[in-house]
Amino acid sequence: PLYQVRYYDTEEEGWHLLPFLDEGQARAEYRALRDDEREAQFDTLLGYAPTERMRAAMLHSTPPLAFVQDFALFLFAEAQEPRLDGVWWADEHCPELLSAPHGAIFRHQLPSWRKTLAEG
Repeated sequence: PLYQVRYYDTEEEGWHLLPFLDEGQARAEYRALRDDEREAQFDTLLGYAPTERMRAAMLHSTPPLAFVQDFALFLFAEAQEPRLDGVWWADEHCPELLSAPHGAIFRHQLPSWRKTLAEG
C-alpha cells in the first residue's frame, strides 16, 4: 500500500497532497500537521511505486510517487522509439488541480538540441 497525507493550506486556499511509501513517515507528517492545528487527512491507498531500477534510470534518490506513471511511459517510449526526441503530455493547464502540459527530452537526444541562454 501507499500512504497519502492531505492538508489544507490557508494561505493558498487549497489542498496539498504528500505521498509516502513508508507508513511511519506518513503518520509522523500527519501528526505534525495536526499538532500545528492544520486541517489534515491520512489515507491508505493502492497505487504505483517506483522500483530501484526506475529510480536509478530517472536519476531520483527518493521515491517520486507523483511521477511513477509518467516515468514508466517515458522509459517505455525511450526504449521503443529511440529516434524520438522525447515525450509530451498535453494535459490541461489547471493550476488548482496541479495540472499543466509538460514534457521530457530523452538524455541520448540532448546533444542534438541547441542550447541558448534566454534574456529576462
